[in-house]
Amino acid sequence: MKRTVLIALFFALNAYVLSAKITVLDTTVIRFRYEVKTVSDTLNPTDIRNELFLLQIGKNVSRYSDYKWFVVDSASAAIAKEINVDLYNIDFNGANELNLKMSEKGYPMFGTSYINIFIYTSEKKLVYIDKCAFDRYSYEETVEVPDWKLFNDTATVCGYLCRKATARFRGRDYEAWFAPDIPISLGPWKFMGLPGIILKIADSREHHQFECVAIEQPDWIDVIYKRNNMKIKTDRLTFNKKRKQHSNNPKAYLEGHPLAPESYKSPQSTPVKSIPYNPIELE
Repeated sequence: MKRTVLIALFFALNAYVLSAKITVLDTTVIRFRYEVKTVSDTLNPTDIRNELFLLQIGKNVSRYSDYKWFVVDSASAAIAKEINVDLYNIDFNGANELNLKMSEKGYPMFGTSYINIFIYTSEKKLVYIDKCAFDRYSYEETVEVPDWKLFNDTATVCGYLCRKATARFRGRDYEAWFAPDIPISLGPWKFMGLPGIILKIADSREHHQFECVAIEQPDWIDVIYKRNNMKIKTDRLTFNKKRKQHSNNPKAYLEGHPLAPESYKSPQSTPVKSIPYNPIELE
């Protein structure tokens, strides 16, 4: 019975995600796929989380997001066309039908990260979206360009000759490799400001590593869009503080939250362990 309820909740949640209306912001001109390696627990540095992220770059807007979510959305678009559902104006019932079809065909239903970073080039504005526990948050900030120091050292990354650059950014020291032959002043996550796309970058402790593993120029219409589901507006420092509070004491952080597990609500419940926290931003 419990398993049946969980499965039903899973489908309902995914239907909600799919039914969120989207706003098309731009069309992809070129995109870069990055392998991202993260040490979440500084006390266990050999335990490395591996993920894939996608950087889509349009004429005016770029989007950095989880590649698995991109696969989910691409499969959704294909199946929506197959069952004659308008993915850009879908309701909950339509999303649920789409959800069931995706499950039948064995497609992934969720990504691994909720991070979405949109950079509006002409406005020099960055919009960051992510989750903390059960809630989605969104904040805006003016783009910040690290104070890069350029070197003549070279290396080949993803088939391109790259130059070395270093900088300190948000509390960490980074070594980056950028490709002058691709004159785009962007990179993974919030990194930018070099005379060429950043194809590889890591902090000095190698706790946060990004390396491009594929470059594509779509010959089809590959839209850059943002989901319009509900988000709590905040600012960068407040969001990072919430993430730290949740990691240090998940039970206390979720006290009174309507989605908190029942086991958290009893005074006699087993203490909840802290979650390893090694944020990319230390400042």
